[in-house]
Amino acid sequence: MAQASQPPKMGEQAHQSPPESGDLGGQLGATAWQNSSPAVSASGGQGGGKRYGTVALERIAWLIIGVSGAVRVIQYGFNRSLWADEAVLALNIGNRTYTELLKPLDYDQGAPFGFLFLEKLATQILGLNEYALRLFPLLAGLLTLVLFYAMARQYLQGYGILIALIFIGCIDTFVYFSTEVKQYSTDVAIALISFWLAQQTQLKLSTPRAIFIAAAGAIAIWCSHPAVLVLAGVTISLIARHWRQTSTSLTQARPRRRHLTALRRALTYQLLSPSNRIIYLSWLVSFLVFYLVSIQELGSNEVLQASWQSKGAFPEAYHPIATLVWLIERLGLFFHSPLGFASPWEDVSWPGILLPIIRGVLALGAFVVGCVSLARHRGAALLTLLSPVIVTVVAAYLQQYPFAGRLVLFLAPCFIIAMAAGLYHLVNAGSGHGRGIGLVMTVILLSQPLYNTLPLLYRPHLREEIKPVMAYVQAHQQPGDTLYVFQRGIRQFEFYADRYGYEAGEYIAGVDSLDDLDGHQVSAQERTRYINDLNQLRGRSRVWVLFSHAWVEAENQLMLSHLNCLGDRLDSFATVGAFVYLYDLSHAPSNCL
Repeated sequence: MAQASQPPKMGEQAHQSPPESGDLGGQLGATAWQNSSPAVSASGGQGGGKRYGTVALERIAWLIIGVSGAVRVIQYGFNRSLWADEAVLALNIGNRTYTELLKPLDYDQGAPFGFLFLEKLATQILGLNEYALRLFPLLAGLLTLVLFYAMARQYLQGYGILIALIFIGCIDTFVYFSTEVKQYSTDVAIALISFWLAQQTQLKLSTPRAIFIAAAGAIAIWCSHPAVLVLAGVTISLIARHWRQTSTSLTQARPRRRHLTALRRALTYQLLSPSNRIIYLSWLVSFLVFYLVSIQELGSNEVLQASWQSKGAFPEAYHPIATLVWLIERLGLFFHSPLGFASPWEDVSWPGILLPIIRGVLALGAFVVGCVSLARHRGAALLTLLSPVIVTVVAAYLQQYPFAGRLVLFLAPCFIIAMAAGLYHLVNAGSGHGRGIGLVMTVILLSQPLYNTLPLLYRPHLREEIKPVMAYVQAHQQPGDTLYVFQRGIRQFEFYADRYGYEAGEYIAGVDSLDDLDGHQVSAQERTRYINDLNQLRGRSRVWVLFSHAWVEAENQLMLSHLNCLGDRLDSFATVGAFVYLYDLSHAPSNCL
């Protein structure tokens, strides 16, 4: 069987000859290929114009990558405080050995072993601090920009590539997670690497190269939970594409026999070639071992399962109509989180929500147009592009992987490429109205990420700044003062306690709430627990009450109302997401309930 022609390798230019109809990389048509190809005539004005245009676009692309990378590095340099989710993972990393990191993490956390080991290594070299903990997410965020550029050049052309780069470079979610102590930034980078690795299996590989791809994929599975979804999705799409090509060529056989024969040949070609046997066996063994030692245990965590279920990450019923409704809702909400546009399903009665909803509808529209355009010209390539999305949806349907928010950030590059393809198609549709609509949509959709991200070149993205609050308490605390830490910020405080000179027993940790997933309400039992906890502070003349991650407003109002009843407020200090009050409770009245 003839070997399929090779797709462009990530980081390389497009092929120097137009793709044929059987190309596994898909085709855009000879005209479109010529427009996007860097190959130009050595003579003639038109060839020189193409060469100039290509060089200019490439320079702009690298400028976008450079500015986007600068934003990430600058945010890293601002060194903001760890917020609650980061702190609980950082405590696990700092307090455990490598062997202990293989066990279920404290505080209902979950992260792939490879990511945890890299984080642990960074803290051993650079110390247990924000810079060390955020180093690998930052490097992954920077690597994502380059990898995505290479991927976008496989599917897009001209300024369609630039549109996609602005999205990936400036959408706030990508910027933020590049400097957060979580695995989501590395998930995106590893997803792009996995996408490329799986594509290489359609090539005729030497044994050393096959071993490299096998090892890289096996390692990726241990460094990112969704890596296996990308590897599996792209592999299945390659089988499907070869099955279709083979089935079309078997014109003499009966339809059923033709399809079965084509499927057998496609499976044999993709899975059982000498080089691919090494690759897929390595990936399979790696995943099975990783599943047994990690994913199986993580999937049985009831707190995480309840959290995911509360976010609609899994379908609640397996009825076909209910599942379809869930799928449509999930895909619509994807444009809100993680892409940052308002979901088309938002409540339009919310103040100020109309314009964001318009952006969400336009983003969804661009995605649909892009899928249709790619399906018409590069149907096989579209299948590969969306294959990780399809496999992830199936995994969510089977309750094996949550389809919600930051957990599916790794799929965002697939959506962005389709959106950019849609905008490019509309602008080049031919008619004046179509071009005008495309330009307006492009401006509206790019304006939000640019408006949100460019100020981050000089302004930090702050969330829960507990460090200045602890520094203020340390500077103004007197001998005999009591420090009470509200329970939702206790892990942040514990992470920074040594830095600010606090040891166990020198502060009081507030009582836990009964249900961390109860929304914005305070139950009668929780109200009693909070009040009784504060009542133990009666008779103390100087009590510092520190709040961070205090996101339930009803709890804050209850706590402050009861403190104001118990005594007099002497001092206060507040920053973004964290604050502290100093109270005199030495003459607390007995009628505060």
